[in-house]
Amino acid sequence: MAAGAGRSGPLRIAILGIDGAGKTTAARRLAARFAGCGIRARFRRNGGGRRTLDIALRPFGTTAEALLGGCGLSRFETVLRGAALLRTLPGRPASGVEIHDRYLYCQFALNRARGCGTGRLLRILAKVVPAPDLVLYFEVDPGLALARVGRRGNDVESLATLRAFAAGYRSLPDFGSFHVIDANGSQQQIQDQIEAVLARTGFGRPGRGQVPC
Repeated sequence: MAAGAGRSGPLRIAILGIDGAGKTTAARRLAARFAGCGIRARFRRNGGGRRTLDIALRPFGTTAEALLGGCGLSRFETVLRGAALLRTLPGRPASGVEIHDRYLYCQFALNRARGCGTGRLLRILAKVVPAPDLVLYFEVDPGLALARVGRRGNDVESLATLRAFAAGYRSLPDFGSFHVIDANGSQQQIQDQIEAVLARTGFGRPGRGQVPC
């Protein structure tokens, strides 16, 4: 399974992981890190809309998954996540970095966790959306992730669903190409690991289409 076609335009870094792994905070910090070096950096949040729908349905005593079913929710998320990624394609600058909080890989993993097929739309999107140049997978203990989600107070999760989601990621054919980040520690520890990956992969070297920083 490839998560996109050949790349053109800005370099793309995708940050993946289960809910509560710390993806959004790290993605924003990484975008600010590049911007601080004078590199054009854009933060892209490619949500599937489940959280928003859950909040809207809370007064009615139900959730997005209860209303739509697992596979129905996956189709809903695929449409919104795909639309978010497709909006990044037209008129993209030829240089710079895009930091993506979630990517198509997230939907592939969710579909596996819910026992749903890939779906025609997701297969089409995988042929159109450029593959990331670098994928960072935030590995976190599901129990810790659940506690973090609970502190946010705006998500509906269970330990079983988080475990299934993590297993869905690990079952992806492309998982071996992901750079695994231990996301059980502090944000600074996570950032230090990201910096080590950037250094190890030469992501800031001249000739890779990037500005050294």
